[in-house]
Amino acid sequence: MGSYATSATLAAEDRNFYHHGAIDVGSTARAVWVDVTHLGLREGGSTITQQLVKIQLLTPQKSFTRKLQESVLAVALEERYSKDQIITMYMNRVYYGHGAYGIG
Repeated sequence: MGSYATSATLAAEDRNFYHHGAIDVGSTARAVWVDVTHLGLREGGSTITQQLVKIQLLTPQKSFTRKLQESVLAVALEERYSKDQIITMYMNRVYYGHGAYGIG
């Protein structure tokens, strides 16, 4: 992957990717707070690793049960793969728009 594409993806999706584990506790807490105060699932707080799990292994359904599954699988993924491997997998699978999946 080119460094510009990686930098742009991280800036848009998870700028602290290399500085947190599979779950970004701060972003997750903020998302939960917004969801609870607005009585519904409105806010995203998923890391790149969690998003990769969602697009590869789970459904896009929004529920607390699915989010828990996503979190458990994200931790397992980060135990097995490096951050560089995870961002590469993500960039090769994520939807970029206009019918384009992945850029690798």
